[in-house]
Amino acid sequence: METNLVGKYAIVGIGETEYSRGSGRSTRAMGAMAGPQGYGRCGIGFYAGRRNA
Repeated sequence: METNLVGKYAIVGIGETEYSRGSGRSTRAMGAMAGPQGYGRCGIGFYAGRRNA
């Protein structure tokens, strides 16, 4: 299996959370909030729990 991804993928959208300290959320939770925003901004649909077949 090929593991070199150079030239094959690109980051095309940015998602973010509010800027604060002590929010009580883990980095994983904040990533889960920001990820779908980034997908939406670049025009990729995001469906939690579903896989494209």
